[in-house]
Amino acid sequence: MAFVTGDIVPSDDAEFPFKVVFMKGDEVVSEWFVATREDGEAQVLECLERLAEEDEEDEEDEAGEDGDEEYDEEDEEAEMEQAS
Repeated sequence: MAFVTGDIVPSDDAEFPFKVVFMKGDEVVSEWFVATREDGEAQVLECLERLAEEDEEDEEDEAGEDGDEEYDEEDEEAEMEQAS
């Protein structure tokens, strides 16, 4: 799994004096300007919460798919028994 950091750093922009920076090692993955450090921190937390929610949804989808496959196999077995 990749190790990614999220920081709020000063910028040279007068209107947006900070920016959110996500990095993987030395590579900038994503960055955007924010008006305050607090706003940047809130946005980082929001991103992490959304990622966690998406991860949970993906896990639920995978579990549902597995369940459907098992259900389909049971249906096929029952149909074969009825046909015999």
